[in-house]
Amino acid sequence: REVPNTTVVCQPHQGVTSAWNHGARLAASEMLVFLNNDSQSHGPWIDRLVAPLRAPDVLMTGVADRVEPAISKHNPSSREARPGWATRDRARPMRREDFKSLNGFDESLRLYFSDTDLQLRLWQRSGNRDCALHVVRGLPIRHAGHRTTRTERFLEKWSAMNLSAGR
Repeated sequence: REVPNTTVVCQPHQGVTSAWNHGARLAASEMLVFLNNDSQSHGPWIDRLVAPLRAPDVLMTGVADRVEPAISKHNPSSREARPGWATRDRARPMRREDFKSLNGFDESLRLYFSDTDLQLRLWQRSGNRDCALHVVRGLPIRHAGHRTTRTERFLEKWSAMNLSAGR
């Protein structure tokens, strides 16, 4: 089915991070929106999510607050030092010029944390201003929770087994 103003680009499988960077290089718009492949839309949301980016202090928006547990675990003070920020799940709009100034996503992080890394670099570049990463609540977009990575299947399989029994 053809969707207006949409281009499907195929490339060798190199992970989501490479695909996001490739798509950003091909895009011609002022705003870029990075969306997980297992996100589901239940109505219009893009205009409301992009609107805060018209303010010069807002550098990225998202649909929920989330503190990255991996960072908090290794740096307990980071929870207080960081603002609430746009989650790495779901949609993340930002200006093309800001994306380019950061050289895009770090492709050494092929599948996980490349979006969180980009948010941290963007927030750090802002001088750690709370308003740089803005959350727009109540949008009709949901994340399926890493179902495409089969995390749930892996946990279901291995959580039921006693790994020490074979030792």
